Amino acid sequence: MDEVVFRYSVGRICLVAFIVTVPLLVVALASSGLSADAILAGCLTAIVADVLLIWAMTCVFPVKVGQNGIAGQTSYGTPIRFSWDEIEAARYINLLGLPYWLVKAKDRNVRMWILTLFANEVSFSRTVIEYAPEGNPFRVALEKKKV
Repeated sequence: MDEVVFRYSVGRICLVAFIVTVPLLVVALASSGLSADAILAGCLTAIVADVLLIWAMTCVFPVKVGQNGIAGQTSYGTPIRFSWDEIEAARYINLLGLPYWLVKAKDRNVRMWILTLFANEVSFSRTVIEYAPEGNPFRVALEKKKV
């Protein structure tokens, strides 16, 4: 089976994690009455933990697009594969500042969450459009978004 594997961009995800984590940590730690050194140490520890977690995520959770369908993860990180015929709906959502494609199957009560912070997001969109048949809901949604 000919599949194209898309991995998340470590740099883009780290930037998002930094933007979200640091302000929250500074507020939380500052309100706890800790010293400036303790706040800095807490922020640095959180950033290192974020980077390690994100690096692991890029290795463990790729999205695969091929002639037979698409493979990704549920919101719990469980691997899942949809054939192109199974896809009932796809919509682009922004969840807490993170862009996702939410893909729903017809006969299964499960959804695939695709975080769109890929190293090459345009290539992902073009590959789905290339492999998905005409009229496929995911293809139609991507074409409407004009990616």
